[in-house]
Amino acid sequence: MGKNSFVSVIELRVIVGVIMRRWLLIVTMALLFGAAGLVLGAAVPVTYSAGASLTVAPLTTSPFASSAPQQVNMATEREVMASREVAQTAAESLDDVTVDELMEQTSVAAPTGSQVLKVSVRDADARTAADRANALAQAYLDFRRAGAGEIAAGQIELLNQQVAELTSADSLSEAERDELSALHEQLTELSLVGEIPGRVISSAAVPTAPASPGVMVYTTAGVALGLLVGCTLALAGARSSRRSTSGERGKRHSDSLTADVRDGGRAAGAHRTGSDRPAGPADNPGREATGNRVQV
Repeated sequence: MGKNSFVSVIELRVIVGVIMRRWLLIVTMALLFGAAGLVLGAAVPVTYSAGASLTVAPLTTSPFASSAPQQVNMATEREVMASREVAQTAAESLDDVTVDELMEQTSVAAPTGSQVLKVSVRDADARTAADRANALAQAYLDFRRAGAGEIAAGQIELLNQQVAELTSADSLSEAERDELSALHEQLTELSLVGEIPGRVISSAAVPTAPASPGVMVYTTAGVALGLLVGCTLALAGARSSRRSTSGERGKRHSDSLTADVRDGGRAAGAHRTGSDRPAGPADNPGREATGNRVQV
């Protein structure tokens, strides 16, 4: 076993020892925080979440658009789903919720790389959450269909004017008959714009379990946090005690060393005078004489 491993084992043993000695503090903190988590879990209202999924079909409002498959800007469609206009349409069909309340309960997601929208609603009642999610999905499809129809209406009017001009003539040439046929095809395509704005692929079902954390989750989290706080306080208290003990030991050692030095000095003076008493003026005439001269 290396030196670092040996030190780690010693530190672990010290930590375990501190925790075992101060188990009452740790258990007390766990009970206090667990009780707080229990109270908080009981106070937080239970909510349910229901979601509906729908595909978004590309809408072509131009008769000259390419026949190649088109991609839908899902970021834009997600904002449309979460818009106030869609919430207004859904709220009118529900008759038991305001627009602001419905928007606050709603969240919309668009998985990357797909043409799918997922709308979710959270509410204290499970069936209400499902009904509102389904209402939002249908309101979005209706809003998208109506928007495409409004855009196509102007182009349809222009094409009808061209058809009226061609059919007003007594006779049509071959080119005019081909042009008239193309105009009728474009009118047919535009009349179908918005007929299939998308479709619901998964209606919201009534959830059977709440989406919010339950009382047990809050209580367990409180106990875990209390254990952590208790262990931290126990280790901090043990470290403070060690510092205090080390300071007292250092002070006693310093006082003992000072006394030893003082006693050693006295012993050295006695050894120089040849007796056990401290050296004085009688033992050092020169010093006494010098002292007398200074006094005179």
